[in-house]
Amino acid sequence: MLTRLHVRSFVMTAEPQSLRVGDTLRLHISIRVDENVIEMTNITLPDLSGFDSLGDERQCVTSGHGARCTETLSLSPTIAGDRTIGPATLDAIDGRTNKASRFATNTVRIHVTGVPASLARPLFDYLIKPLAILVLVGIVAY
Repeated sequence: MLTRLHVRSFVMTAEPQSLRVGDTLRLHISIRVDENVIEMTNITLPDLSGFDSLGDERQCVTSGHGARCTETLSLSPTIAGDRTIGPATLDAIDGRTNKASRFATNTVRIHVTGVPASLARPLFDYLIKPLAILVLVGIVAY
């Protein structure tokens, strides 16, 4: 059964917006409603393929003017490139129209660069540097 809600805002943000494969991304989903709720149900997360989940935190804070609920997901990108994370959605009865509605957040764009910083140095030390020395020795010997 859907909850009747007056949704005032429903947004998603990410920090940082530029990171490396293996770093940690914090995806924040925040909703503000006029009703005093202790938890938010019927929220569907966006497609997070290309990310490893490192955990999440949920919190709802109520006041005399409703509630603000947040969910923070800790994610680690596994694929490099520019990524658009689609909207999270909420199914509820719209308090203004009394009709079943699907509310959606904005999308979020992030930029993920290649190998993690912790792997870049060993890659240079154990692969690229010896290969460069081998090429130089071959050139000198020729």
